[in-house]
Amino acid sequence: MTTSTHRYCPQCGAANEPSASHCFACNHSLIQELERPEQIESSDHIVLHHLFKDRYYILEQLGTGGFGAVYKARDTQQDDRLVAIKEIRLAGLSPQEVIDATDAFNREVQILSDVRHPQIPRLYAHFTDPLNWYLVIDFIEGETIIDLRNKIPEKRLPIEQVIHIGIQVCSILEYLHSQQPPIIYRDIKPDNLIQTPSGTIFLIDFGVARRYKPGKPRDTIAFGSPGYAAPEQYGRAQTTARSDLYSLGATLHTLLTGIDPEANPFHFTLPELPTQYAELAHLIEQLVSQDSEQRPESAVEVKAALEKLAQQVPVPGLLTLSTRGVTTCIYRQHQAEVHVLSWSPDSKYIISAASEGAVHLWEANSGKKMYEYKGHSDRVTAIAWSPTGDYIASASLDYTLHMWAPYTSFATSLARILGLKRFVLEKWEPITWALAWSPDGNQLAAGGESCQVKIWEMSELRLTSTYEKHADTVLALAWSPDQSYIASAGNDDTLRIWSPHTNTQKYTLRRPGSHVTALAWSPNSRLLAFGWQHHPITLCDHIGQQTYTLPHSPQDGVNSLTWSPDGRFLAASTTIERFIRVWDMTTMQLIYTYDRHNGPIRALAWSPDGRFVASGGQDKLIHIWQAH
Repeated sequence: MTTSTHRYCPQCGAANEPSASHCFACNHSLIQELERPEQIESSDHIVLHHLFKDRYYILEQLGTGGFGAVYKARDTQQDDRLVAIKEIRLAGLSPQEVIDATDAFNREVQILSDVRHPQIPRLYAHFTDPLNWYLVIDFIEGETIIDLRNKIPEKRLPIEQVIHIGIQVCSILEYLHSQQPPIIYRDIKPDNLIQTPSGTIFLIDFGVARRYKPGKPRDTIAFGSPGYAAPEQYGRAQTTARSDLYSLGATLHTLLTGIDPEANPFHFTLPELPTQYAELAHLIEQLVSQDSEQRPESAVEVKAALEKLAQQVPVPGLLTLSTRGVTTCIYRQHQAEVHVLSWSPDSKYIISAASEGAVHLWEANSGKKMYEYKGHSDRVTAIAWSPTGDYIASASLDYTLHMWAPYTSFATSLARILGLKRFVLEKWEPITWALAWSPDGNQLAAGGESCQVKIWEMSELRLTSTYEKHADTVLALAWSPDQSYIASAGNDDTLRIWSPHTNTQKYTLRRPGSHVTALAWSPNSRLLAFGWQHHPITLCDHIGQQTYTLPHSPQDGVNSLTWSPDGRFLAASTTIERFIRVWDMTTMQLIYTYDRHNGPIRALAWSPDGRFVASGGQDKLIHIWQAH
């Protein structure tokens, strides 16, 4: 049997060092935990604060109902990843209930094994024993929408929040209905929607979902929740995408009115809304039509209608009374998705590049383009503005690395532009994927397909050293603010922290099959944040003596990390989400999610003056927004 090397906090579930007396995350006493055995003789049953199946440390029971219970646990074989274990208990069930439970289990396994969406929990494992069946899925921190609604005396959510919830549910349904064959969820209701602390909506419990079967007259078995299920779900016809839209309409109706549709199924009194929301009442009327042909055709259509309404009001969030999340400028000059961006040291300008190849230089407060650098002949892979403001470094798929001088004055003459100073540091070398200036601006580090990190002395434009410890492409690179260390990582599944002065190795962390995708040093150089494939964001000190995961961080695809200059906040984006998460690092709590992009985020950077964050991605736009 294996045992965990951590002590787990019974209050918040954080993994602590074996000798810790208090939890590092919430300061809860661990003394009683130190004397508690970490596993029992048998791992066939779930027991709190013990290992289950020699792997899952059970933290708490989240709830019971239906055929079993749900537990919160840490996967000790996957870096203490938080998971939810859904237990289906067969003991005591009637023969028909066993059949129903079997069908639900198999449906959920089949559907969750096939889907991949940032707002649908991921299935990690499933297994059975003679009396119990288990699903191991993502743990989603948050509350169900029904619980949120029931906390309000009048049982009604604000109109703006209902619109925001509806938009997110439509995004999930758009994905499910676009699968081949389409997945019909069949149970949209407030109980199956979880809102995280950042405001993100997750759709849970796929036990009654099914694949659409063309030509079939009706569903084999009627499933659905009374009041929320469309008429055709009661054996009248086969459920379709429009059946899910009916349930969405019933959900929006109950969130706006506080009326439970189960009390009087198929009968909805239109909510009394302010004049500016008249279209919302009309949309709900269409969604809950008894005739499926009278409902909107798709989730895409409903989402567009809700987004139009949302443009009239502020996007709701946890901190709507502050300036956090206010977009001050949107840059629209790129013709393809934005991959990289960098601020000028004075926070007045931004350089950015998209798939079309050129580097744009523009004003951050107005979005006015001032210059377009066309020195590269292919897509730009990395850009970095020097801390002194004198030079910009850019690398490209054309196998070159350039260093050029930016001109940011509107009075720049044509002659000066034509005489633009440019140096080609490398030509016809392996592609460079990461660039990092030394904090004093005197040196430039570059890493890429050469499996090396090369450092140039900029005063003499000469290569001074080469770090050769990596065994594969270097994808991420960061120079510590105190200039003592460089962190580098890539496709060799290894993170290395080393001295750029002596090339001496200080710390190495390897996770086979999971390479680092993003790096960022805290401004005081004490902490390094990095994102792994298939793992939450990890934090460690500069010599790796302590490592721990960031609460509520995404499990996969982190491609950008950026600290606020005062070190209080950390922001992160992923390759599959249109959300940007912001944590308060003094409390280690997720405090805000910026979600105004229309596609995944590719590039992210905090302004040097600490006032704004710039973000760009698949929607070809760059947003400048206030982060706190």
